[in-house]
Amino acid sequence: MLTFNKLIKNLKKDVSGYKNIKLSVLGDHSTQLMCKGIRAQGHVEKLEVNIFEGDYDQISFLIEDDNSDLYEFNADYFLIFECSEKLNKHYLKLTVNERKKFHKIVLERYNNYINKIAFKTPDAKILLSTFIEMSDNVFGNYETKLSESFLYQLKKINIGLFEVSQIKQNVFLNDVFRITSRYGLDNIKDNKFYITSDMPFSPDFLPHICKNIIDIIKSLEGKIVKCVVFDLDNTLW
Repeated sequence: MLTFNKLIKNLKKDVSGYKNIKLSVLGDHSTQLMCKGIRAQGHVEKLEVNIFEGDYDQISFLIEDDNSDLYEFNADYFLIFECSEKLNKHYLKLTVNERKKFHKIVLERYNNYINKIAFKTPDAKILLSTFIEMSDNVFGNYETKLSESFLYQLKKINIGLFEVSQIKQNVFLNDVFRITSRYGLDNIKDNKFYITSDMPFSPDFLPHICKNIIDIIKSLEGKIVKCVVFDLDNTLW
């Protein structure tokens, strides 16, 4: 996989003839570098991705406001990307009993997002990002026995997102947890960048995320090669 600096060199490509895609990116963390990476990866796949980048940590406001610039952009795709670190801050504000229902609060919010976007832009596809299932180390190994533990709630949220994507035809998952599980937390995070730039991933891990997002869009746009067959006389079928 390319480093981030090598990936964004693709932004210099001539995009004449590339298919134009409109993508709205909404995040609870800094998304500037990710948006650059998505555009660059789009160029690799001959897609010109025009991006509306939502204001920092303004997901609810932008979606709920009927007159927001979000809907004026009229995107083909909406990417909603929240991170486990920010989710944990909301979780910690709750009482123990409220924490047991935290997954329901989050999933209800996501359902409201989906319904509002579908009402305002019926033809758009919605990409929801799963959460990294990280422990807050409060209960140690005992957290598996407690429904109020943060790790348990994250698992319930991810399962709920899977179920939503199975029910809603316009919803697809950007399975961040699956991607990060391949490499391990120590290899995908950079604490310096999280503290100084509010980025949950290191820059050089972003190409993996960006590729997955573009792969989803590419498949939905029908830009896939199912099978290439060569005959013995070098005929391409």
